[in-house]
Amino acid sequence: MFGVIGNKPDIIIPQGRDFRWGAVLASTTHNPSSGYGGYTLAPTIDDYLDKLVEAGGQAVRLYAEPNPEGDLNNTSPPPAYGNMHNIFIDAISKCHQRDLHCIILLMDRIRDIKYIPTEDNPENKSVWSLKTDLDTYRESEAIATAEYATKFMQRYNQYLDPQKDILEISNEPELFRNLQRPETSGAVRNQYFENKTDTFLKHVSEVAKRIRTANPAIRIATPANIAWKQFYLMDRYIADFSYYRYLNLHWYSNQERNMRNGIFEPGVSDVTIFYSDKYNMDLIFTEFNQRGIAFGGANDGPESGDNHQARQIKNFEQVFPKFIKNPRVKYALIYQWSSHPHGTSATEGSYGILYFPGLDTSLPKDQQNMKALMAPKRSFYWLKGIINKNLTP
Repeated sequence: MFGVIGNKPDIIIPQGRDFRWGAVLASTTHNPSSGYGGYTLAPTIDDYLDKLVEAGGQAVRLYAEPNPEGDLNNTSPPPAYGNMHNIFIDAISKCHQRDLHCIILLMDRIRDIKYIPTEDNPENKSVWSLKTDLDTYRESEAIATAEYATKFMQRYNQYLDPQKDILEISNEPELFRNLQRPETSGAVRNQYFENKTDTFLKHVSEVAKRIRTANPAIRIATPANIAWKQFYLMDRYIADFSYYRYLNLHWYSNQERNMRNGIFEPGVSDVTIFYSDKYNMDLIFTEFNQRGIAFGGANDGPESGDNHQARQIKNFEQVFPKFIKNPRVKYALIYQWSSHPHGTSATEGSYGILYFPGLDTSLPKDQQNMKALMAPKRSFYWLKGIINKNLTP
């Protein structure tokens, strides 16, 4: 028996294929569309998860949200999103009730280092926010994050299911931690700020070791990588900690297009085959999708229009067959399940499979009836065509 996506008989999921698709639910704790932060008419986590299950999704990427200093309760501004402890446990529980696997991003927001005031850093910014390699950076100042990993496991290990849950350490550190030097591919060591990168790598390895010590059965993924040519980082992740279960990648429509146009490695036409062969590892894609509207100056809006929605489906038609065909791809998660109408830009706010046409964001928070306006894009029905009930649990 086969599962068929939409009306395309060439895109099939064979019975027993150990593959799960799902989505990023970034609104778990920190987006107003989750119902927190005063948006009392917003959809709830249950609403989002029920729609994901309706579409056939089987996995969710959740964000752990301590405050930047690692406070697991996270009740004091700035910024505060409510009690992270209660919200996070609630989200994991609701996923497990629906037999959804959880890929949990452990340290998206937490600082790995305290602020350092120096002559080179007069604004007292975190070293990670600077595109430089300050001599004042000391390994001892990063110990707090490893301690955070220990605290996290002490508190949340009891809620994790090793058969369903995966911990990923960090998110695109080459970009968000400014490890990679500007205008480089990231393939070799000298294309990174070496002092900062060496310390980060030791740091990440220690976090992974503490997770494994606390729960040897839990599956661990490498920090998420933008999957272009950051080979040096990937090499080091795997060399420094041999117990990573998955190589963790992101892959967007502009990357797929560039690869198809020959702007990657010579002769490569399938990113999944390239990385599974190069590293001999199972893969998870914790982010993939058509880029949001206006990305790179594209004239593809509005979000409700045929152009944007057709592009999203076209991207799925291109990448889903590759995910499914390669048995080493175990998870693929769409970034993200709902659009963020309160996002900082049209691009960042329009990635969703669910969106909110007609929402007036100028209204007071408690009058923005997002729940009533939430609607599926055409891609929702395309995804719903996947008959994937025969997958290996």
